Amino acid sequence: MFSFIIPFQKPNDYLVENLNNFNNLSQKFKYFELILLPDEKENLNVSNYNFNIKIIPTGKISPPLKRDIGVKYSNYEILCFIDEDSYISKNWFKECQKSYSESNVVCVVGPGITPHSDPFFARIISTFFSSRLFSLFPERFLVFKKKMKVRDWPSVNFTIKKKSFLSVNGFSTNIWPGEDTLLCNKLTVQGIDIHYNGEMFVFHHRRNSIRSFIKQLFRYGYYRGKLFKDLKISSQYSFYLSFILILSAMFLFLIFDLNIYFSMFFLFFYYLSGVIESLIRTKSILSLCNFFLAPIGQISYLFGFVKGFFKIKTEIENPSLGR
Repeated sequence: MFSFIIPFQKPNDYLVENLNNFNNLSQKFKYFELILLPDEKENLNVSNYNFNIKIIPTGKISPPLKRDIGVKYSNYEILCFIDEDSYISKNWFKECQKSYSESNVVCVVGPGITPHSDPFFARIISTFFSSRLFSLFPERFLVFKKKMKVRDWPSVNFTIKKKSFLSVNGFSTNIWPGEDTLLCNKLTVQGIDIHYNGEMFVFHHRRNSIRSFIKQLFRYGYYRGKLFKDLKISSQYSFYLSFILILSAMFLFLIFDLNIYFSMFFLFFYYLSGVIESLIRTKSILSLCNFFLAPIGQISYLFGFVKGFFKIKTEIENPSLGR
């Protein structure tokens, strides 16, 4: 029933954790397969697992192109895209089946929450993503027990019927990250709804250093800028909220006779609101760290966005790259 497609460069501890989790769940649910897509053929021992695993070496290509290759080897109706540094929850199969039991549902997504085992700094980063004022979409990172439709979703927990995926020519892009936004845009243009099930969650490990966090947000911003400029994918206006707020603070600084204290109060109130929201959602004192972390993350994103926007236009989508 389910084909899980997992791109990665080479085997690592997160992948082993993912496989072991599938092995535990396979005792109760049998109708799935894993398609592993490393760069090269690796000495990965899968003989001890009680479910079907295919290993398809792809060479050094981008994750979305790996996924397109993996789809060719899939045998089941529902494609499930997850990352190697994530693993599904024990009720994932039940919730996914429940969602697809509804008529006309062809695409279902769920959040990626932070494992309790993640180290200290990773849990701080998790509080950043829990605030709507900072990350804009806490539904992606926390369990919201509601059903709704979304227009954009990351590929860490993304399922879709194979027929519908092929109808839009899959990912067919070298863009990464941002390939998921491109796919979602193609789906919505075709009138395909993306359904959110908050209880169909996976556990997803966070970055564990300030450097990797800055790099992650910069890359998100960079490809958001490229997509906005080259393909005019701008329906998700909330992606630019941080940009608008910081520009507003700059204008306030200029308008009110260079009164820097007024502008600083404006930004302080914004970050205080985000920290309080995060405290309420996570009930973690680590949320206070966002007074420091949130400005760093947002500035990294904005610098990436500006660089991506002014980058010379390059080919983003090429159907020949996929199928």
